[in-house]
Amino acid sequence: MKKENCRYAFRIVGIFVLMLLSTASLFAQKNKKDGLKTAIVNYNYSIDGKSMEMVLYYGDYGNIQCFKYDVEGLPYATIVSHDSIVEINYGIQAYRKYAKSPLDINFNYLTPAVIKKFEIKSPGTVDFMDKACTIFNAKFKNEEIQEMLVWLFRGVELRRQIIYKDNSKTDLIATYIEENPEISEHTFNVPNGFQRYK
Repeated sequence: MKKENCRYAFRIVGIFVLMLLSTASLFAQKNKKDGLKTAIVNYNYSIDGKSMEMVLYYGDYGNIQCFKYDVEGLPYATIVSHDSIVEINYGIQAYRKYAKSPLDINFNYLTPAVIKKFEIKSPGTVDFMDKACTIFNAKFKNEEIQEMLVWLFRGVELRRQIIYKDNSKTDLIATYIEENPEISEHTFNVPNGFQRYK
């Protein structure tokens, strides 16, 4: 792949990751009693009338997570930990790493400051995929995002809808979840031999 196309592909992934991860519940629960230790979740992600499939590998109560998906026919993965995000392009065997977004919200452990900043409310619980999910609503004051709705099941998001200032929406909807499966630690690591992309 040409270098220009590499940059273009990473730009697409960067935009996708920002929308997907910058406002998501990505980190371990304060109380692990009721949370899932591991999970594999299949999602349908819709944006601008288009949709894509993705898979989440959720490990160590959310301390580490790996999203796998395709962008323009190329396989990618995004590994999210408590302090960083790593994007992997399997097509060119390269990766890039950057700090997590300051907009990250841990819906499993909401502090008074975070609740106030994002005006977070929880209308209650609903059944989604035959799972009892807690709903959260958060509002944003940035230039793009207006508000977000999250359906949370035992620490894992089964649905998330983001509404933008121009009234467009993105929707991340789970279609399948496997609770507490065995997940190889290699899932959360950059493969040997991959070069860091700058």
